[in-house]
Amino acid sequence: FVVVGDTQKLVDKDDATKNTTYTNYIYDWIVKNKSAKNIQFVMGLGDITENNTYDPTGAGSNEWIVAKNQILKLASAGIKYSLVPGNHDGPRTYGNFNTVFGTESSLTNNISGYMEGTDLSNYYMCFKAGSTDYMVVVLEYGPTDDVLTWAGNVIKAHPNHKVIITTHAYMDRDGTTLDINDVVPPREETKDVAYNNGDQMWTKLVSQYDNIIMALGGHDPYANISWRQDLGVNGNTVTQMLVDFQGMDLTYEYKTGMVAVLYFSADGKSVK
Repeated sequence: FVVVGDTQKLVDKDDATKNTTYTNYIYDWIVKNKSAKNIQFVMGLGDITENNTYDPTGAGSNEWIVAKNQILKLASAGIKYSLVPGNHDGPRTYGNFNTVFGTESSLTNNISGYMEGTDLSNYYMCFKAGSTDYMVVVLEYGPTDDVLTWAGNVIKAHPNHKVIITTHAYMDRDGTTLDINDVVPPREETKDVAYNNGDQMWTKLVSQYDNIIMALGGHDPYANISWRQDLGVNGNTVTQMLVDFQGMDLTYEYKTGMVAVLYFSADGKSVK
């Protein structure tokens, strides 16, 4: 499985120059390596865009179309993918995200269920890779208690699936789950008290089910992958990762296009 962190800087640069030169480093590499690395699924972690711009006429800034044209290379190659909305991808209604991808069949045809209607803020996908059933759960930036309850019910209803939680803001670069003292937390002490940070997500959801194997987030720019492993309440090991290379994109003049690759065994019992 390939994990794509925040692409916002690459998409913004390509939109500003009107020349898709940089975002394609990511998606061309994935497509090129589909067979050699047996890529079964691609998970996005949000902040797809920098400024959430969408102009159907094509006359103005159009980051969403830049991003979509690249992401659809996965569809053309027959690679399943999931997308997470980030805080740069609009207000919590995620209007442009839903407009651009809500009718994209290569995404929606693989969605097993939504929390509300066909809103892409919170949904899940079930699929088989090797001999293992997986479920990828997509949660919005700073999910509310209602969202976490919905996700828990979905996970509980699929006890034989190995579950990967994907959301935008979960971990900090220091290896701890995101809290109110970290960069741009979804939940602050003085406002937005309904939203949950990474530490609250761990307590209320991620630690609670024995089939959750992994939780992934972006949001905090970091040149490396920050990761930790903790035992859930049922004694299962949950691997948690921050994947967000946008700082590297800036430092190396947008020419890195880095991703993380998770090498699962066919039986799903081990991963590198």
